[in-house]
Amino acid sequence: MEENPTAATSACISSDALNKLGLHSLQLRQRLKDAKKFVEYSKHSSAWMHTTPTPDCDLMLTFPVNTEDHTFMWLLTKIRNLTPELIVHVRHHSNTGVFAFYFTTTAENFLKGAEVQRIRKRLKIEYGGGFKEFSYKDCHLFEGIDNSQFLTSQERQGIVLHMVYNLRAAADDELKQIHFRDGEALVPKCVSEGVVTEIFPLHDRDALRELRKMWVQEFWKKQPLGAIITNCF
Repeated sequence: MEENPTAATSACISSDALNKLGLHSLQLRQRLKDAKKFVEYSKHSSAWMHTTPTPDCDLMLTFPVNTEDHTFMWLLTKIRNLTPELIVHVRHHSNTGVFAFYFTTTAENFLKGAEVQRIRKRLKIEYGGGFKEFSYKDCHLFEGIDNSQFLTSQERQGIVLHMVYNLRAAADDELKQIHFRDGEALVPKCVSEGVVTEIFPLHDRDALRELRKMWVQEFWKKQPLGAIITNCF
């Protein structure tokens, strides 16, 4: 019996539609999962809700409540000795008893970091336009290089996070009962051992205030999932 071409075509279309529907469903579930992580954090983190004004900082590291001074001073000393390029501000959130490190770096080190991270930026028209991996030596070739907004918030955070995660322990490093292997990444080890609670980005403050208004203060209204995911993950 000959196969009905119309039926075969309909079956193919139906199969294709189901595949697309399944893909969109997975994407939506992931977006909801990411948004849920953000709202759960926003509900429990007074550090996010009451961010201490610390201008030009890109990354925040928090410690458990009532962490001993020796613990965060040990890590602070290691950070400053190993990576002096990092600028670290120490803040204490009195309403929660939580200590936090706020990280950033200098404009020069951001540009050097952009080269290490192989970030692609647009060339000036006279140099051909289009995108190219950033080069610190040839920074004058790139469009907007003199603009303070040359690197996006996410790019800055990625550079600082790379610097923080690249801190390496020496063979004799020890904190409480934690022994570090020579060359072991310090901060991820501290996170896994519970010495550090978490690390997360500090975003553009205007965008952050708007998200607080849309998400936290108007929780029962339609929520801006796209903005939350774009700005927070």
